[in-house]
Amino acid sequence: MVPCAHERQLQWPLDHNPDIHAVAWWAGQGGGDGSIFLSNLAVTLGAVFWGKLIDAMHWHKTIVDICSAAVAITAASIFFISSTPLLMLTSALVGFFSVGPAPVTNLLVMEKSRREDWLKT
Repeated sequence: MVPCAHERQLQWPLDHNPDIHAVAWWAGQGGGDGSIFLSNLAVTLGAVFWGKLIDAMHWHKTIVDICSAAVAITAASIFFISSTPLLMLTSALVGFFSVGPAPVTNLLVMEKSRREDWLKT
């Protein structure tokens, strides 16, 4: 008889971190949808927030610098997190900050190229 998922012994690297067991169980139960929703919500809100901030303040280079530093800090902090909810929040923050430079790159392409060249690509 094959043991159920919660009865099976998990192998390394899952053995040293009990929170990983909870994540594996939760994701197996369909709970992974919550973290996907949270990340997508953060990305959507970030796109609106950064776009409006760029329109209002015209801080193109500053926004890129702020978002790049924030992504580096939050991504590096993931290594030190041992709590599942904090990991989900940090992952959402990475998504929020990673969309910040996107409007800037679009604006730079539009500002630096002629309007006639837009249709040729």
